[in-house]
Amino acid sequence: MAALTAYTLALAVLSGSPAHQTPYPTVQEERPRSHQERPSDGRDGKERWKWWLYDRAELGITDRQSADIDRIFEETIPGQRAKREELERLEAALAVVVKENRADVATVAQKVDRIETLRAELNKTRTVMLYRINLLLTPEQRGKLERLRARRDEERRRNPDHRR
Repeated sequence: MAALTAYTLALAVLSGSPAHQTPYPTVQEERPRSHQERPSDGRDGKERWKWWLYDRAELGITDRQSADIDRIFEETIPGQRAKREELERLEAALAVVVKENRADVATVAQKVDRIETLRAELNKTRTVMLYRINLLLTPEQRGKLERLRARRDEERRRNPDHRR
């Protein structure tokens, strides 16, 4: 269980934290980038969260694995994107209510409950997606992915402005 948790966290770091980012555009879908969306990693402009496409040789990802991982990602992300947009809308509405300082406590609590329920749904769906991806990888590939993640974390620590 600890190994699964560590791997899920490793994938989470590679993919980024869902609580602080807008869901990602797909390769097929061109969207203007906002400051909240994930930039390329500076390596040929590739979108860093699609490691199964860009780091295939290093990780030993087969064509079939890459296609299966991409399918899981692409079937999950549209729903995540919609939930993220709803979460941002609800958070903005709560900020207004709190700033106005006129709502009763029960109303604020109800709004917070909805926000936190939606945030939990986002995290749950993301974790299940990462686990499904994990099931497609061999133990050797998981080890390589962990080393890749560690190397990229170290690069980010040394150069924190690299991707901002």
